[in-house]
Amino acid sequence: MNPSKATGLGEPEPIGKKSLFQPPGKIDSHREKITDSSKLTSGSRMRMTLEVTRQSLAIMQEYQSRYRLEHGRALQKWKIISDALVLYDKEKKGEGSAEK
Repeated sequence: MNPSKATGLGEPEPIGKKSLFQPPGKIDSHREKITDSSKLTSGSRMRMTLEVTRQSLAIMQEYQSRYRLEHGRALQKWKIISDALVLYDKEKKGEGSAEK
């Protein structure tokens, strides 16, 4: 703590380039703070990567624009893909399939 700024709060966390050049003890404590706050909670969003063809992307964009015209807001691509997978699963399990 600087004697000229005796607020009792201690020194602020280093930011920018100064945060890269810290002794090992300070770096480990800073990393623990970051990892504790970034833990996933139940119901949080899952990140995944998906590659789609041009044709499927065109279909999703068309569906998004129709949805935007009807409801006045955008529909996320992940919601379209999620709904399509659910419908595919229902169709696959139905109609004479042994997996019900």
